[in-house]
Amino acid sequence: MTNIALPEGLTTIGDSVFSGCSSLTNITLPEGLTTIGYSAFRGCSSLTVLYIPKGTEDYFKRLLPSEYHSMLRSQLNSQS
Repeated sequence: MTNIALPEGLTTIGDSVFSGCSSLTNITLPEGLTTIGYSAFRGCSSLTVLYIPKGTEDYFKRLLPSEYHSMLRSQLNSQS
């Protein structure tokens, strides 16, 4: 699995959910996400892009640890 588009309406990513998914390269995060658990992306060594809804960059920078900020990419439409 290299790409994941999380569904609209999802509000929480639990602790360590994607931990160790070394082949994962990008994730599409939905608008309305309020919680990203501890170490949710730890060990995702190939992860390079987190797609976010347009206009939400400041929000996701507050939600995510700073090491993920450079991965944020705004999108107009869903990425799959």
